[in-house]
Amino acid sequence: MKEEAEHETVQIAREWMKNAHAGQTRKDGLTPYAVHPEAVLKVLRDAGRTDLATAIVALLHDVVEDTTVTLDDVREQFGAAIADAVDALSRRPGEPYSAYLARMAKAPQWIRDVKAADVVANLRDLDNAGDPGWASRYAQMKSKFLARVKVSGDLALLVHAEMARLAAAAPPLDQK
Repeated sequence: MKEEAEHETVQIAREWMKNAHAGQTRKDGLTPYAVHPEAVLKVLRDAGRTDLATAIVALLHDVVEDTTVTLDDVREQFGAAIADAVDALSRRPGEPYSAYLARMAKAPQWIRDVKAADVVANLRDLDNAGDPGWASRYAQMKSKFLARVKVSGDLALLVHAEMARLAAAAPPLDQK
């Protein structure tokens, strides 16, 4: 019975996320945005993170930052703990990246792990970004993230592996 209720709650979060991101696409301009939170959830599940809160937050991690959904909306639908986690993962308007990293560094481990899975999913998607320079800029930002925010070892290894994969696939720098 409990497992059914948890599955239903994840399905509600999934539908809520799809509605919030309706009409949005990834950087390639073609892929529906909802593919990304699903990819974050898959990274976490593959890494053995199967608890309900992690699944819901993985699906909702971008709704406040990238849609018209507010933290109050999330709190009303999913409760204070989920809203607080989504808030911790959301970069606030006008917030310097360094301040965001300092805030993330203080977040509970499971929230930092959701962010690490977000980074892994984004790194895996950079091949389709359509802007070769974006991959390099994103990887530089995420190097700063890893230097400042402690994530679980297995997820940190995944982030490093994806960064290494991108670096190996990058064209050589012009040696002029």
